[in-house]
Amino acid sequence: VFAHEEDVAYEFTRQAEGVYTSHIAGDNREPGDTTLTIVVQAARVSEVRTIASGDRIPTERRLDNKKHDWIRSHSPVGAMTTGEDGQPVGGVIDRHALDRYLLRLNRHPGRQVDVALGPALDSGGAVLEYHIAERKPWTAYAQVSNTGTEETSEWRERFGFVHQQLTNRDDILGIEYVTAGFDESHALSASYDTPINDARNLRARIYGSYSEFSASEVAANLDFSGDSWTVGGELSLNIYQRGPLFVDLFAGARYFDTEITNRSTQPPTEGQEEFFIVRGGVRAERNTRDTSLGAELAIDASFPDVTGAPDTISELGRLNADGEWQVLQGEIEVSAYLEPLLNPRRAKTLAHEIALRGRVQHSLDDRLIPQVEQIAGGLY
Repeated sequence: VFAHEEDVAYEFTRQAEGVYTSHIAGDNREPGDTTLTIVVQAARVSEVRTIASGDRIPTERRLDNKKHDWIRSHSPVGAMTTGEDGQPVGGVIDRHALDRYLLRLNRHPGRQVDVALGPALDSGGAVLEYHIAERKPWTAYAQVSNTGTEETSEWRERFGFVHQQLTNRDDILGIEYVTAGFDESHALSASYDTPINDARNLRARIYGSYSEFSASEVAANLDFSGDSWTVGGELSLNIYQRGPLFVDLFAGARYFDTEITNRSTQPPTEGQEEFFIVRGGVRAERNTRDTSLGAELAIDASFPDVTGAPDTISELGRLNADGEWQVLQGEIEVSAYLEPLLNPRRAKTLAHEIALRGRVQHSLDDRLIPQVEQIAGGLY
């Protein structure tokens, strides 16, 4: 911001090589003229760069690392260029566009991106810096809890591995194994989630799982065992953003095979069926420093024409179950730190948190097999 050179005279003083300061040395206006023209010159971005921190990128390669090239190339504020008429093109700082872009980048787990502006070497220019903090991209974990049942085992062991940058494209690989004493129950699941377009707002996920169990003395001395496996895929597209609120549409399908053996009867009975299930719905999430919200509404529909009419479905655990069914499912999860709610003016340690979760399912008047029913209550 400065006065127009037609109204005032400037005097420049050399401070160092290529560095000058200026001050007003005289008034060029006519006597009695009290009008002063103020020139407001908006700084334009002349350079966009990335600076990494955290465990993912080595210290010596943190400036403009190739793994962050896509963040610079998709920045809503790019470097200024010169048009054919010699006038500057682009480079105008749009704060709201930058804020929306940062929130999209921060949706990916393990990454926190902030932006900073600094002066460039050329006059009137600015440097736009994306400060990208990323933790180690992979995590291995093990857990033991006494949240099981007497029919299988009171102890539950859980082992898993998650890699949030498997090929450095914001793709996520997850593998988990859960067992009950390494004897009565086993469950193995794996998934891979990756963006499939350049903007990274369209993602694809493939997944699969296998589980088996053996439970004796359930209810009236019943004795069951069984296994099941699933393989499926899903596409999700971000269709709406308002600040930290994101809404995604998703659609997918899965192939589900289950087998149950009932040794409580003589002779024992066995049921084995295959299902092709299509799923679609909408998800919403809103995450801030103090609160977190996630919600999902979806519908599942089975298509027996794909796998054939079920003939042993009653042996899966429920009499007169339908081979073709639709299920409407909803889920919401809310968590919030208590300090900002109870005393927002004091310093927030964010040490105490409350979390609430609710699920609902409607079978739309169809009789479901037990494997697609939901449990009311319990820790999980």
